[in-house]
Amino acid sequence: MPLIPSTSSSDLIYRNQRRMLYAHLLLKEQSFTQGQTNRIDLVSGNAGVNSSSAILPMKEGAYFMTPEERAIILGEGQESEVTPAPVVIPDPVASYLPTNGTVSTWNDSAGTLNATMTGSPTYSSLGYTFDGTVDQYGRITNANGINNFNNTDAYSVEVWFNPSSGQNSGTLATVLEKWNSTSQSRYPYVFRYAENFTNIGIAVYDGTNNPTLLISGVNTNTWVQIVGVFDFTTDILTGYKNGSSTGTVNLAGVGSVSNTSLVGIAHRVGASPGLAVEHRYKGSIGLIRFYNTALTEAQVAQLFTNTRSTFGI
Repeated sequence: MPLIPSTSSSDLIYRNQRRMLYAHLLLKEQSFTQGQTNRIDLVSGNAGVNSSSAILPMKEGAYFMTPEERAIILGEGQESEVTPAPVVIPDPVASYLPTNGTVSTWNDSAGTLNATMTGSPTYSSLGYTFDGTVDQYGRITNANGINNFNNTDAYSVEVWFNPSSGQNSGTLATVLEKWNSTSQSRYPYVFRYAENFTNIGIAVYDGTNNPTLLISGVNTNTWVQIVGVFDFTTDILTGYKNGSSTGTVNLAGVGSVSNTSLVGIAHRVGASPGLAVEHRYKGSIGLIRFYNTALTEAQVAQLFTNTRSTFGI
């Protein structure tokens, strides 16, 4: 909608008062020559009225607001603020919160699928801190629909972690992954931190295809929220860092990714203990949540907003 030109002080008055007049319908029916001092009566809407309620001379080219806004000015309607609809976040199917555990057990606050913690990792109100040895890690039992998903599903995994410097492996430190105690060459998700590259990789694997999304800027000694949204209904894997999307990769053509392996926390699950030594993780893990739906960008952002103060972000 054109505004009144701001070429003089009188024009500025028109600009400042444009919400107080509604005249463009009248301008369609009546002719105003340039500079004419006809007036619009605020109450009656009539032109050429010199009453106490007549305000502001009209001039050609002046455009004002909508009938609804004029009704508000005249007291015929009430302006109301539009309140954004609240972001509704689905319930997780399994949830491991920072204050919901002991040295030996990380309780599932959404159900009964508790994680067993081995090697006495340090436990505090911010979750668990692992020293990077082969003996400190966590395990979650396999459960379909809760932490084991397939290439026909839509699911999301959220992890909050704070990596320490001096990872045992600078390229593949397991934060969270579901692979490979049963020697099955596929997995529905892995989260692997690379200190040397300050990134984390999120991936799926069907034995042949291995789509991987790298999220950069993941520094040591810093808490970060990472979310992977694996949507096999649209064949898109989306990654998020601290509530913001970081990119996508295509999942088209990926076959079955389901397995019966345990879920590994801070330590890769191997068919034998030696297979996992080089992938142990050093640092803290404060929160893990699994969702059996593809979270939206707004929902991920809201999760970050809801939780960030817990980890001092």
